[in-house]
Amino acid sequence: MNNSFVQQFSPNIKFKYNCFDRVILRGYIRWLFFPAGVVKFLRAMGFKKLSNGVMRLLTDQLNAHIQKVAQAMGILIHWWPSMGGGTDGAKQKFVQERYAQLDTGKGDRPYCILTDKEPVRTFACRELTSKDNKKYERLYDCRKPVKQYYIYFHDRLLGGPCYLKISSYLPFECEFYFNGHNAIQVQLDKQGVHYRRHDNAFVDVDNPEALKRATVQ
Repeated sequence: MNNSFVQQFSPNIKFKYNCFDRVILRGYIRWLFFPAGVVKFLRAMGFKKLSNGVMRLLTDQLNAHIQKVAQAMGILIHWWPSMGGGTDGAKQKFVQERYAQLDTGKGDRPYCILTDKEPVRTFACRELTSKDNKKYERLYDCRKPVKQYYIYFHDRLLGGPCYLKISSYLPFECEFYFNGHNAIQVQLDKQGVHYRRHDNAFVDVDNPEALKRATVQ
């Protein structure tokens, strides 16, 4: 909170706290962001010829694995545009209303998977002809729409919904999201502390000290 705000409204403030709000952690393999690194990776995988089809094989394997696991665990996969689309937290709102707020469990468990296409930096292969009329392939980086998986779940420590986002095409970027307020709420629920939460803030709590302790756990 701003100090001047605190000073002005201090008679009306019962407590204050600090915490991480919405947290996004991005993961990637750095050398897969360069054509030479991708070529080295494909060679190590046993592919002698570069082509868009070769890179597509890796995508097909990832798609098949996610579908197989989802089917085995009974997780629904939704194609996001068919669910009405939207931006600015629309996916999070959909999962919250359709799954999270109806969920009464407290352990680790999946909610659903949303798939969408988003423009990302990736790679493509082009066949070229040399001056002596020989064919060869060249890998170059580009931006194009790529299928993204948003795997939503509840975590026993961080609450939910959290998500793991996986890009289905080289360089296979990923992203993990959780809400710090949801993690605090898990701690308060464990202690049986009564609170009132509005949107993404705690506006009332019976035990402010418990709230402060939860923010540092």
